[in-house]
Amino acid sequence: MEQGYRLKSLLTGLFTLVLFFGLGLHGSVQAQEIYFEDFESGSSGDDVHTVLTGWSSEVVEGERVWEIGTFSSNNFATITSFGSGGEVDAYMITPAIDLSEADSPELTFDVQKRFFADNVLRVYISEDYDGTNFGEATFTDVTSSLEIPTEDSFNSAGTLDLSEYSGEIRIAFRYTGVDPGNTTTVRVDNILVQEAEEEEEPDVPNFLIYEFTGESVEPNLVPENSITSDFSVSDGSVVFGEFNSGAWGGSGVPYAQGNGGWGETSADDAKYFFFTVEAEPDYAFDLTDLSFDYRRTGAGPEKITVEINGQVVDELLNVNANEVLSFSQELSGFTNLTDVEVQIKGWDGGGGQFRINDVRLDGMTVDFVPPDIFNPELSLSSGTYFEDQTVFVSNFEDFSETATLYFTTDGNDPTSESSEYDNSEGITLEDGNGAVTLKVIAIDGELESDVVEAEYVFPVNV
Repeated sequence: MEQGYRLKSLLTGLFTLVLFFGLGLHGSVQAQEIYFEDFESGSSGDDVHTVLTGWSSEVVEGERVWEIGTFSSNNFATITSFGSGGEVDAYMITPAIDLSEADSPELTFDVQKRFFADNVLRVYISEDYDGTNFGEATFTDVTSSLEIPTEDSFNSAGTLDLSEYSGEIRIAFRYTGVDPGNTTTVRVDNILVQEAEEEEEPDVPNFLIYEFTGESVEPNLVPENSITSDFSVSDGSVVFGEFNSGAWGGSGVPYAQGNGGWGETSADDAKYFFFTVEAEPDYAFDLTDLSFDYRRTGAGPEKITVEINGQVVDELLNVNANEVLSFSQELSGFTNLTDVEVQIKGWDGGGGQFRINDVRLDGMTVDFVPPDIFNPELSLSSGTYFEDQTVFVSNFEDFSETATLYFTTDGNDPTSESSEYDNSEGITLEDGNGAVTLKVIAIDGELESDVVEAEYVFPVNV
């Protein structure tokens, strides 16, 4: 298939052809067709303007007009001055094409030139031609913005940006040849006006890597649109070492090291290595993998707990001493994060050493998606009750982890200073208190739900 040539015999009239060229992590939104003509509805020898609805022909010199040609079961529009015995100056003009709803329209078409002698094809755009006012209408020459080929095969004439036009336009194809002299034959096909194919914002793979090259705690590679910290230890300072250098793979030595303090008996209060990464405004991170190499001495931590934002990712128990080991964990559920803290905790050891190297956090920088904020739904309807009642927020599990619910029972609207809702306990309303107005609100950062309220009546005991 020639470059730019589109298979028309598969689908007549309306069709879609999508090509992917090594997209990798990139994607595209399929272009929307506004106007298309492939001349398949006519027959060889038909005048274009007589068989295609809305098309016009304007002849300035000679008697030749654009007509439909056929070769190898493919139709196209064609014209030549060969055999005319004089000058040929003829326009083929499309119907009105409405761009009023288009954001980024563009024009493409294919051209073949046979017996090429010189350039004979020019292309124009008119916003005021109506099919009858050729002498008064304005035609803007856009030929220089195209790349009209000269080969004796169909090739693309390039892409013309039509975004400066906002209403109806017509596209004019003008042929100027002479016989004898320039008798180049022109064939035009696959005239397409469409919305420009919109490139999706790609997910960018990020690699936050600490290799400790040159005994530095700064990251060797950082995610885009982020603020990253140095690699640190919660108690004391990170030092570096090169012992048993042949056992360390990856970037090799030096490695980072924490000395002593690994004697806690649980991860809760354990000493830990850590680093943080913060997304710039309007961005977030989707984490995919965490990995590092590590080694403990005999009195180093026998147990290692890995946490991200306080959530345990994995726990390594009975870690072999004096052996370089590798940790690698695929991460799930760590999405749309604006702040990340990774802690690598060591415990159930003593005063030995904990060594670590080639720490790598993989993921994507993505556009931040604000969390949904729901209105709380109360488990107990308004009404009169004769005994204590406990009211729960029945859709509590739908709220994000960062949302907090607050309530009042005195008729005032709740704020972040009001009582905090605890889903394990609910809200207890006691009998004998008369009328009680319960109001509940959910707050997630700057997002607030509607205030939901219910009226409960507990007749006063007499």
